[in-house]
Amino acid sequence: MSESLNLQGRWWLPEHDDHRVFGTFEWSVTDGGTLHLNGQLLPIEVKDNVLPDGSIQKYRSRDQLETQRYPVIWGEVEGTGYTLLDCFRRSLRELSLEDSIERVHVNRVLEGALFDYPNELDGDRVVIDLRHLTGWVDQTGLSTDHPRHSDGGDDRFSIITARTLPTLKVQHGDTSVRFFQSLQEQGDHIHELGIRQRWSLSLVAEEPQPLAAFMDTLASDVQDLVSIAVGRTANFDKVCLQHPALPKMSVGGTPIGDWREDITYYAQWSNHAETTDPVTTHDMYFTLDDLGGMEGIGRWLGVAATYRTELSRVMATRYSPHMFLEDRIMNTSAALDSFDMVRRQTGKHLDYAERIRHCVDLAGEPFRNLIHVDPITWAEHARETRNDLAHHRERFRLNGSIGEHLHSEQLFWLFAMCILRLADAPPSVFKSIDEHAQLRWLRGQARAGSPGA
Repeated sequence: MSESLNLQGRWWLPEHDDHRVFGTFEWSVTDGGTLHLNGQLLPIEVKDNVLPDGSIQKYRSRDQLETQRYPVIWGEVEGTGYTLLDCFRRSLRELSLEDSIERVHVNRVLEGALFDYPNELDGDRVVIDLRHLTGWVDQTGLSTDHPRHSDGGDDRFSIITARTLPTLKVQHGDTSVRFFQSLQEQGDHIHELGIRQRWSLSLVAEEPQPLAAFMDTLASDVQDLVSIAVGRTANFDKVCLQHPALPKMSVGGTPIGDWREDITYYAQWSNHAETTDPVTTHDMYFTLDDLGGMEGIGRWLGVAATYRTELSRVMATRYSPHMFLEDRIMNTSAALDSFDMVRRQTGKHLDYAERIRHCVDLAGEPFRNLIHVDPITWAEHARETRNDLAHHRERFRLNGSIGEHLHSEQLFWLFAMCILRLADAPPSVFKSIDEHAQLRWLRGQARAGSPGA
């Protein structure tokens, strides 16, 4: 999916359906949207001012020149409806008494439907193109044969076979979590021809629910899991909402089975990375098969629901490439503190080093290999580093820097292994993580006596 839009059409406010303004809408995932209007959204109100001599002076109502917020703007571009959400005026320039140009900032976009109110943005299905999911699922229906190289005299250079594969499913509460395959022909059949395969995520609920209920819970939890597994940010490359009120219709005007029209949703996702290169087996820490397939997904979702805020705080250290090292350490340290308190129901007043030791015990052998010292010594180092940062103690005050990359990575993998243990991840997951090149490098740093090792 393209992360940018450049659209020309008519735009209007729902309460002013008879006042449609031509304009250009631009969208990028980094900057959001800007609507450039050859006019203004609110109808211009010109009033008469009667002067003492009886003459009439025309003037524009000034209350319309104040800063305007537009919860919803509707648009139509080549027959497609657009809903622009959470908008506000950036500038308004008067060209004449009855003519203006307006510039509006847009935070979110719906392509394919007109919604009246942002709080009614709901549906019973969400379909997400999750970056790197195809590589992580690691199941293919594509194969190639080259008959020309056989002894039968066949002159066919290549035969590409594309088979449809069954959808992978697991039930979580009243929502079905699915990974499904899609196949698409590419090329013009003259210069080139190929088949593109993609695995996507879909969430199917029994009844319509707010979009945020999908995105902030199950979608986010799957994104976090895939990001941990592949070692890269699993962007939401495309998000489509589906609603039972918008069935896909045949040419004859009747619904086509259980199919729905897609309502594409654009937003500035905070968990976003520029890297688009596909992941390879060498890149990944573990695969879906290592996790135990969709049953493993179900167990993960159950645990992630309990520790969602801790998980989000830790994953922010992965999703934010420019985060200071000290902030990475503090985020993960705080999450581990809360994780142990919730898991063991110990209350708030417990020595931090003891909490870390219990986390190390839970993580097990792969993590002990990563610290290369006894857990008690490492836990005390983790406590002192956290306290130095949290209380701006002398060691941090002198040069404004404390901690090291190794310790930050150790904390991250301690949390990741702990939450995977609670999700009953099979031994193959931890074996695969332990054998990854990055973990081997970190173990080498620890053995070399890096600070905190």
